[in-house]
Amino acid sequence: MATAPTTVEPVARRTARLLSWTFVLLILIPATMELLGGPSKVAEAIRADYRRFGVQLAVGQVETHFIFDSRFARVVRPPYQQVLTAGLRQGSERVIVGSDGWLFPRDDFDFSIRGGAIAPRREPVADDLEPPQDALELFLKKIATVSGLRRPSVPRVLKGPWLVDPITCLADFGAQLERRGIHLLVVVVPAKTAIYPEKLSVNWSQSSGPATPAGYREWKSRLDASRLDVVDLTEPFWTFKTSAGGPELFLEQDSHWSPAGVAMAADIVAARIRRYVPEAIRSYATKPLTSSDGPHDLLRLLELTGLEAGLPIWPIALSQVFEDGSLARIDDPAAPILLFGDSMTAYYDDPNEPDGGTGAGFAAQLMLRLGQPIQRFSRPGGGADLVRDTLRADPGLLKGRQIVVWELVMRGLANNKLYSLIPIDAGR
Repeated sequence: MATAPTTVEPVARRTARLLSWTFVLLILIPATMELLGGPSKVAEAIRADYRRFGVQLAVGQVETHFIFDSRFARVVRPPYQQVLTAGLRQGSERVIVGSDGWLFPRDDFDFSIRGGAIAPRREPVADDLEPPQDALELFLKKIATVSGLRRPSVPRVLKGPWLVDPITCLADFGAQLERRGIHLLVVVVPAKTAIYPEKLSVNWSQSSGPATPAGYREWKSRLDASRLDVVDLTEPFWTFKTSAGGPELFLEQDSHWSPAGVAMAADIVAARIRRYVPEAIRSYATKPLTSSDGPHDLLRLLELTGLEAGLPIWPIALSQVFEDGSLARIDDPAAPILLFGDSMTAYYDDPNEPDGGTGAGFAAQLMLRLGQPIQRFSRPGGGADLVRDTLRADPGLLKGRQIVVWELVMRGLANNKLYSLIPIDAGR
């Protein structure tokens, strides 16, 4: 018996036309706003990338600039993000909302909890740790793809025997310093998610310890085998956090350590430095300073205030360091201690940053404890580039130094990073 052919009802022409025009408008509106609204931040950012990195990398970054810098995104994102964060307690592509008003960088989450790159990746610890996708950013990516603004990202290809993993770079740099009679001390700062994983998962037990990436113990063993002098703050921070009544070591709505975290790190690192520097030669004093609106870099990434995000804002208590009635200098070129670091070392010490406080950061706290001056160089995400560029600009910078302290966040020491060797001996 013959079966009648199955027919599929076509979509009504009016509905199809409406959907088509809606899609076209969603593509044209952002492009039109960008073209007709005067100087474009997207165009400026692309030109800056072109001048700095060349055509390939500039094209690869078009999507990122379109998503975060376009006029359409700047108009739509804040009210959308406010609903998302204040109403649904969700973050964005770069920020995760935890419990009790805590915010976390997504990069730290990916590294510490989902499975970092210290060793081969592992599966997420628990389903409840999977952060939600940001619908607006996925939508903007789709527009960028369809409109031709998005291109496959082109990684920067770097070749040469001078590119090595971070531990090899540090060990080589330490050996060169040792030949000059200078000691290298590496300070590793854990991710915020490593110390406060319970703010992201109700199932995280204190007995599980810090949320370190897969391969952490093997990585530590390799550090020990390299003969590097390393202060890893992960275990001390975790032990302190789990003790009753201790202050928070990281800021609730910021990716950086709190003043209490800075103070504890300074105590630990100063104890190690004392082996290599003479007795105290200067006298420093402290003065308390309370900031009613402390650092909130993760709120800035959400483009929201605490009130708009529905999150509590806590004041922070700083301890400023003074010498002879003035804020202690952290740029003494004759100091026996040279400090390199990323944004962790700049916090509470940079008057140009909108993060409250100066003269209260890591370098100042070390000076207070050691009674010794310090010269500090810091750059967000500095890595080996900061050290190499600084020494290249001033080859005599190491003269008279007794110890070089190099602070790095743990994520910066992952195996998927490539560092350039720092050939300081060549310039002797």
